[in-house]
Amino acid sequence: MHRIALSLVLVASLALAGCGPQLQALQTAVKFGTASIANPVTKERLRTIEDAVTVLFVGLNTWRDLCEAGAINETCKQQIRTVQIYTIQVKPYLFQLRRFVRQNDQVNAVVVFNQLTDLIGTIRAKGAEGGQNLGGGL
Repeated sequence: MHRIALSLVLVASLALAGCGPQLQALQTAVKFGTASIANPVTKERLRTIEDAVTVLFVGLNTWRDLCEAGAINETCKQQIRTVQIYTIQVKPYLFQLRRFVRQNDQVNAVVVFNQLTDLIGTIRAKGAEGGQNLGGGL
């Protein structure tokens, strides 16, 4: 209970301080939590992160479509290129995570899960810098 209260206070203080990208990353960490041996990566947690990746890529595709149509700012192409540096890393991490969960290799699954969670937070933060909500409501 104390963790939840502390999280809410921290989120509120970051929002007031104008730390949008950091807030996006923190929201991602709060949503998925961190994996550990005591908090293993189950098939349900894998499904949750796969759903988040699906929503993330729908948001990215919409952003690209709006950019190509000229419906948003002129710097959107450069912003999207910046985000693509991170998005190309998602597929290999997801592939590895699926394999580790299937093999019940929790040590490696925990490492990859936490890296993927951080990567999703980074992508959301970069999208927020470009004025796009890439699934922050998950």
